[in-house]
Amino acid sequence: QGYAAGAFDGILGIGMEGRTNEGATAVLHSLGVQQFSIWLSSRSGEDGMLVLGGTDPQYHTGPFVNMPVADERHWAVTMDDVAVGGRSIGACEFGAPCRGILDTGTSLITGPSAALTRLTAGVSVAPDCSNFGELPNVSFVMAGHAFTLQPEHYVLDVSNQVLSDSPMLKALFSQLPSARCMLAMQPLDLPGEHGASWILGDPFLRAYYSHYDRASRRVGLAKARANAGAG
Repeated sequence: QGYAAGAFDGILGIGMEGRTNEGATAVLHSLGVQQFSIWLSSRSGEDGMLVLGGTDPQYHTGPFVNMPVADERHWAVTMDDVAVGGRSIGACEFGAPCRGILDTGTSLITGPSAALTRLTAGVSVAPDCSNFGELPNVSFVMAGHAFTLQPEHYVLDVSNQVLSDSPMLKALFSQLPSARCMLAMQPLDLPGEHGASWILGDPFLRAYYSHYDRASRRVGLAKARANAGAG
């Protein structure tokens, strides 16, 4: 039923471990693919791109920042901090290890509830988008590099951007209050060793073209080219 409601045919697992949740070998691992990269469009209805074997310069601007993978099972890297408007929120004070998990299968950005409470204290999105021009940048600091999101990356225009691809979801939203904009982040307290981790989902990965190298156990991030899929 989920496939019927969305404009997709299935799920392609690309996890670090190379296995599905059921224990089967994942497709890319079966094909012997050691490197791949992903570009996600910021425009609703426009296809993204999975590049097998490496990267494609048409999907990014500037150099890649390469970081070692810090987890055997996930595309996770060590996180140093999160900053709002250039000011630290002390995001890694709530346990260790503090990591950022890159995950195309997560629609939002999630973080430990205590840390996200600090973040939202400085980022309040008006439901009607009226304060969009006043919102600060949010930066995720990894490997000593600040990966910065502007409001256009972390604010979802629900009525126009997110639901337009699914008539069923848009019909459902029309019955809800007239909120138009929402913060593309939510609290999520992961169990065990991941308790201090953030999941950097689609909003983050629309802003940064990501390169995954299983053989070298590293991931690379470069600023995504916004209009790479045009035409």
